[in-house]
Amino acid sequence: MKKLLIILHYFITICFAQIIPISNGDWQNPNIWSDGQLPGSSNDVVIPSNLTIRISGSIIVKSITVNGVLTASTASDINLQTEWIMVIGNDALFKVGAPENPFNSSCTITLTGIDDGDDIMGMGDKFIGAMNGGQIEIHGQQKVSWANLGADVNSGSNQITMATSVDWNVGDEIVIVSSTFDWEEVEERTITAISTDSLTLTLNNPLNYPHFSLLNTYTRSSDNKTWTADLRAEVGLLTHNVIIQGDTNSLINGYGGHMM
Repeated sequence: MKKLLIILHYFITICFAQIIPISNGDWQNPNIWSDGQLPGSSNDVVIPSNLTIRISGSIIVKSITVNGVLTASTASDINLQTEWIMVIGNDALFKVGAPENPFNSSCTITLTGIDDGDDIMGMGDKFIGAMNGGQIEIHGQQKVSWANLGADVNSGSNQITMATSVDWNVGDEIVIVSSTFDWEEVEERTITAISTDSLTLTLNNPLNYPHFSLLNTYTRSSDNKTWTADLRAEVGLLTHNVIIQGDTNSLINGYGGHMM
């Protein structure tokens, strides 16, 4: 009996926590929601398969299940915080921008929570995922996301040279990946100056580790086949107008967000 009461209590709690829109429209319009008020941080939101909801502004909810369409309003910045977003079903779509019309405002999606043992449809927790025909489309401002080093850089240097020019700006944050088997040698820096040819970047702080730009060519003696191994360290742009990130606890406990 005690176990049954616990199950009933859990079921009732889930039912009261779930909120569903009853018509198409803007997320920030209370009239589209089943109880006449905006979803809150304890709500599990479900978008039915026949509805389209446009997100904008600040949104904090427990989770979002998309069976219909969840799309970004192009006229407003977005700051969305949730444990997970599941896009599931043949008609399910989560869309920010489009190839012909990229999203130009600011959109930050922060995945929250701790490792509490949840396993949502085999994807765990703290994720954005698509299943059973669901689709995710995210189109922000076009930028070079990744490029290679064009020259070795020693520890203590505050400049790096790229293999190809980049369209980054002063103030952008970048990441330089490790050139060893130690992943903790990855380094984040901010660009303080860019050469006129967009190849040399000056960084706000000197690098703590060396990073290499190696192209090794090998020839097999048996058949003279030749190939080149590209071992150049990659440099990635962290500053984008559309960002998907874990919360601040991710750095503390090592439990970050993921996409599947």
